[in-house]
Amino acid sequence: MRRRGIAVPLLTVLLAAPLLGASPTAAVPVDVGQHTIFDTRVAGMPTTAEAWRTLRSVSAETDWRTGEVLATATFATALPPSASASVTWHLGRWSDTGQECVPGKTLTSTVTGDGHLASTSVAATYADLARDYACLDVVLTQGGTVTDRMRDRFMTREVLSGAEADLAAESRGEPTVTRVVAGRPTKALLLVTSHVLASSSTRVTASGPVALEPVTVSGLAADEVRPVVARLTAPRKGRFTMDLQARDERGDADYDGTARVRAVPAAGRPDAGRYTDGDGVTFRVDRAGRVGDLVAAGATSCDGGRSPRIRMAEVMRLPRTGASAAVRRIGKGWSAVQLTTLDERRITGVVVRSVPGCLSSASFTVRRAR
Repeated sequence: MRRRGIAVPLLTVLLAAPLLGASPTAAVPVDVGQHTIFDTRVAGMPTTAEAWRTLRSVSAETDWRTGEVLATATFATALPPSASASVTWHLGRWSDTGQECVPGKTLTSTVTGDGHLASTSVAATYADLARDYACLDVVLTQGGTVTDRMRDRFMTREVLSGAEADLAAESRGEPTVTRVVAGRPTKALLLVTSHVLASSSTRVTASGPVALEPVTVSGLAADEVRPVVARLTAPRKGRFTMDLQARDERGDADYDGTARVRAVPAAGRPDAGRYTDGDGVTFRVDRAGRVGDLVAAGATSCDGGRSPRIRMAEVMRLPRTGASAAVRRIGKGWSAVQLTTLDERRITGVVVRSVPGCLSSASFTVRRAR
């Protein structure tokens, strides 16, 4: 959906300027890292005419907010089966002569060919990632011998600040489609983001046949994604497209987007019992339509492959329409769930867990277990 990270000291000066009471201005481009992609060889390279022992291009990207580095190398052709190659990326600074790239950080990847592999990548996270790398030096080694080498400069990477709003739900078999009850206000999950810079106040509105009751979100941190409950009203049964606008104090439209909504007849409350999708999502519904003891693991990985586990003891009470949403502040983040009853024994929905630097979400369809 978008890149999320943690605020860094670079933003301190930008955030210090008073924004409240000022007229909305255009989005502010903020330096968030460095990037480069090139095919510039060092003199005398390659040392062989065999294509699989040479490079086609190399690249690297850094993110100062998270300390992440992603480096990639593409070979001129796929490596033959069982052939081995090692690629080393040196992130560095030019020497006094300007001819050599003095390493600051080094990443290495060793791969074995299968007749199809034609590239390799490596990722790493550093707590002390520098912001002034000037060059990237990439070396291809095979059998202990350097067969190719590329070198060129780094460039600053900018990201526009600004607010964004997205609907969080994913209906069964229909990714990114939000289900609402036709002709009635329906609670739905909205994900509101403040890209790069913090926002003191963000207002979300929409246009199109589906009405959105305006939502105002206060105190968003830089790159925070916060789930909030919105009220959507579709005029009738059917499929609709709505345009979403989020405006913070910078008032820019760069992150405006569209969302698809499906309006369905009210299914009513589901039967009481325990519901599960057989893949980690479970909760119970009592005879009054109260939902509780929800447990789920977000499908989106965070923090090196780990996903925040979502637990909500008291969730919500489903109205007579059988559709609702709720958000809870839990620890340092937010947990949220949206449920839509399909029939008396099936419920579809989406769960979200948002913590600093990471958003995890998963859609599901559960059935009554007992």
